[in-house]
Amino acid sequence: MVISTSNAFHREDQEDLKLLANPYQVVEIQVSSKPVGQPDILISLAEAQNAKEASTKIQNYLKEKKNSYGP
Repeated sequence: MVISTSNAFHREDQEDLKLLANPYQVVEIQVSSKPVGQPDILISLAEAQNAKEASTKIQNYLKEKKNSYGP
């Protein structure tokens, strides 16, 4: 698992990380009012103020993906 601020990795670096992680899934989460690219999860700045709401959104996404991809 890699967690970083958005300015730590450029788009090209994110693509490299996806290649390195293959065959494992990479989930891109952005906290922004102006997303870059197509993140898997976009958390608004308002949602980010409420940690429970933001974490629930992430958990729900991961649960859906687990059901789609299997265990």
